[in-house]
Amino acid sequence: DKLRHLSAVLEIEKVAMRKGYPLATGLVSGYCRLCEKCTLNRVTCPHPTRSRYSEEAVGVNVQATAKNAGIVFILSFKLNPEFFTLILIS
Repeated sequence: DKLRHLSAVLEIEKVAMRKGYPLATGLVSGYCRLCEKCTLNRVTCPHPTRSRYSEEAVGVNVQATAKNAGIVFILSFKLNPEFFTLILIS
C-alpha cells in the first residue's frame, strides 16, 4: 500500500514539473519502505530519486493539516494505519 502511494506521489510530481512547477515536492507518511532493510547507516541510499521525506520529518503537523483539509483523522492502534501524502506545488 505504501509503495502504491509513493508511486502516485512520484507521478504527480512529474506531471506538476512538466506543467511548469519545478519545485513540486511530495511527502509521505512514516518511514521509507523502499528497501527491506535500510542501508543508510552503512552506504548511500540506493533509491535517492524515489525516497521522500515524511511530513513529520519536515515539521508538518499531519493531524492538524488533515483537519484543516476536512479529512477525518482517527488514531487507532487496533486498525491498520492510514497513509497520508502531501504534495507541495508552487
